[in-house]
Amino acid sequence: MKTTISVHDAAFILLTDEYGKWTREEASALARYYEQLEEALGEEIELDVDAIRCEWNSYSNMQEVRNNYPSCPADDEDALEWLHDCAQVIVVDDEALLVTEF
Repeated sequence: MKTTISVHDAAFILLTDEYGKWTREEASALARYYEQLEEALGEEIELDVDAIRCEWNSYSNMQEVRNNYPSCPADDEDALEWLHDCAQVIVVDDEALLVTEF
């Protein structure tokens, strides 16, 4: 049995996950990402909050990324390009990022 949910509903589910630490903006960005992925693939994706929580990391700025990945370039533009080569990246706002584990 399936239930179709909106992007807003998916963001709310992610935001209320007791083990997730998403901000409202991050939860919304993740929900939009998966909606766009569904459209690109032409198939529905099951919302698995446990998998999403394990797959994605939240960073408030590029320096946090560099602290986690020492080989990340010092220049922010180069660093973002490097990240896109290594993982899926969602730019949440001017500084915050969501990055898949790699």
